[in-house]
Amino acid sequence: MKRLKKKIPILIIAPLVAVLFTQCTEIKILTVGRDPNCWPSNDLYAITVNSWGNYELTGKTFYVTSGDEYISENDLEFVEFKTYLEELLMLSGARPVTSESEKKAADLCVFLSYGITDKSYDETVPKPVWGETGVASIQATTTTIGPTTNTNVNVKHNHGITGHVYVNEHREKYFRYIYIHAFDNKKTESPLMLWKTNIVSEGSNGDIRQVFPHMFYNTRHKIGINGVWNGIEYEDDYMIKLWKDRFFSNREVTLEPYFSGSSKDGNFQIAFVVRNPNETVVCIRKIGYINYKFSQEIFIDHGDGPIKISRIDGYEFGKTIRTESGWAYYLLRFPCGIPSNINSFNLIEYANKKHTRTNKNMVFYDILLKKCENNSNITMEVKKPINRIQCILDSNGWPK
Repeated sequence: MKRLKKKIPILIIAPLVAVLFTQCTEIKILTVGRDPNCWPSNDLYAITVNSWGNYELTGKTFYVTSGDEYISENDLEFVEFKTYLEELLMLSGARPVTSESEKKAADLCVFLSYGITDKSYDETVPKPVWGETGVASIQATTTTIGPTTNTNVNVKHNHGITGHVYVNEHREKYFRYIYIHAFDNKKTESPLMLWKTNIVSEGSNGDIRQVFPHMFYNTRHKIGINGVWNGIEYEDDYMIKLWKDRFFSNREVTLEPYFSGSSKDGNFQIAFVVRNPNETVVCIRKIGYINYKFSQEIFIDHGDGPIKISRIDGYEFGKTIRTESGWAYYLLRFPCGIPSNINSFNLIEYANKKHTRTNKNMVFYDILLKKCENNSNITMEVKKPINRIQCILDSNGWPK
């Protein structure tokens, strides 16, 4: 397998495939619930993200080009991996440009290089040899029939390791890497690097088309800023399936929104929110072992009064959710859309119809949604409260 050498690129101009957002339409979501595919397997990737810089990507324009002289921009493999990088940048608030005139005026030229190194090896390991190690017991049985006497002797042996042999075993191991360098596109005479992010992973899978989507996804909210992060991604995680479909770059989808507080933040997280014209969908991620039953008294409120949940895909209210340790996802559906001028909402779960609430119930305050600025196609993750809802509860437990 060819080893792709790491190179620090020089600034050049290259084409970019246009990425456009459509007007608000109903967004289809891959179903989860009781689908066993929403339960990740034990197959996972360990990933390290090492990033330098402290660059604010919100509102910046960019294009992506190849950072390796051996990788053509027209290579279908590069085109596929470039889309994942574009997704990362758009999630951080940047906008891709398309035309030649826009590329000349873009803020960033982003170089992408990647590769894999085969580090497989053979290892000589001892293997035990199993056999008899001695006599455990002897039992004799005598039978007499007429003048004939027969004696049967039954010997039981102990068994254990009697020795060992050496066997050669092949170990599959690969070093997978993605290097991203961002330059100031307006300083072509004296290239200025603004930030760089390296993503690396080691493991037994040598198929970069299978591994790279997980590596890119693990870098969300980390690109272009300073720090080192170690994490894992499950092979068949539900979010990876959506990521590959470019689901999270939809204008009306907010990935892992910020919120001001939750009584279940140790076991439940908000994976994403979708605001369709006539429905709001909140995807809840369950983490770890938990014995829990979702109440039918779950509401969202964005300031115009509470809206009661209609259903949870694949779940029957009152039933205990699966308690295996691991991640699972639940799509909570509410029969009302959130207006485009609303940037936050609350989600509150009550124990019963009397609106009794305990510390066992979910409550998320000030869930912040993606927004668009100046009626443009710039989409971003909201990083600070905008039009925050006051989370003061009245005597009935509703936000005032």
